Order: sequence, then C-alpha cells, then structure tokens
Amino acid sequence: MGQGVSAQILFGIYEPGIRLPGFVESLEQGNPDMGLLQDGTEAGLQTLLEWMDDCIELFLRERTVPGTDLILDDDNFTYSLFTDQAYIVDRRPIYYGFLNVPFKGYANYGSDKGYRSRIDKLLDGD
Repeated sequence: MGQGVSAQILFGIYEPGIRLPGFVESLEQGNPDMGLLQDGTEAGLQTLLEWMDDCIELFLRERTVPGTDLILDDDNFTYSLFTDQAYIVDRRPIYYGFLNVPFKGYANYGSDKGYRSRIDKLLDGD
C-alpha cells in the first residue's frame, strides 16, 4: 500500500494595461478619465502561460521528489486557466491558472513506466 501527496499551485498575474497620456493627471485631479486607459493587452496572459509551461516542463522532466519514493502521477496531473474571473475597479483583469500535481508512493507504482529502478536505487542507498 502506497501513500500519496498532492501539490496545488496557483499562478496569478495582474494585467496592467496601458495608461495613455493624461491618465495620471486625471487621477491627480480626482476624476479619472477611463477613456485614457487601454484595457487588456494580453501580455499578462502570455506571461502566465509561460510560467505555467515552465513549471509543467520541470515536473514532467523530474517526475520524482528527490530523497523520497514519491513519483509524479502524470495520469492525474491537471492544469488549466481559471475561467471565472472578476475585474478590479478600473476593469483590468487578473489572470489565474493552476496546476494540480499528485505524487504516489512506491508500492510498485510506476513499475510499468520504468520508475522502479530509480526507486530501488534510492531505497538501496545507491
């Protein structure tokens, strides 16, 4: 019988948009001109996706937790963008994404995927 552990990783990035000339001055006057604010350039979304891709790549490359018998359960590894998003006062979005990364304990898990020899070496102290 094996054990497992799961890590949930939440990514978030604020999309700053573009403040056109005169916006800061309108703020200082206490009457922000929202017409001088260009919404969503999607640069934040692209950055979020790059961060998630980098993290996913690292997990898939390593597949184990060093110094333990935990192996990535890649059949149940999930990731996605959050689709239900709210907006802050000036209507610029915050993008969110998540990874759910489950690991399984030894108990012969992964013997069909070639992980067993790595774990045997770890348990034998080699």
